[in-house]
Amino acid sequence: SFLSPMWIVLMLGAALTAMSSAVWPAIALIVKDDQLGIALGIAQSAQNLGVSISSVLVGILLTKNPDFYVVIGFLSILSLMSVIAALAWNIVDLKTGGAANGTDAEDGNEDTRLLHAPSSPSHIMQASSFHIEAIGLES
Repeated sequence: SFLSPMWIVLMLGAALTAMSSAVWPAIALIVKDDQLGIALGIAQSAQNLGVSISSVLVGILLTKNPDFYVVIGFLSILSLMSVIAALAWNIVDLKTGGAANGTDAEDGNEDTRLLHAPSSPSHIMQASSFHIEAIGLES
């Protein structure tokens, strides 16, 4: 049977979208607030490094063998490795307390009250004054 490469690439794109929407918020649940910026920076750098290296490898594969299905096979292997890594991450997470599969509210993070606060003007002023007091800018 013949399956157009377009459908395979679309499936890989959908998988990347689903992965991104799950992994990036999980980092915020796992890492402490004061280390979140560096953690997201490291994760973004690792992702960019992976994209760069895989692009070079695709170029090498196409130079040696101009068959597009070789590239699809390479990307499929990467996808399988990603699924295995995701399963391993979930197993480790479940064994260590389940922080990645929880929510910020379950962790008792104080910032969640700002995310879930009603949007009336008085509540916005209270949230603003909370941040001003928290960072020491009150007069």
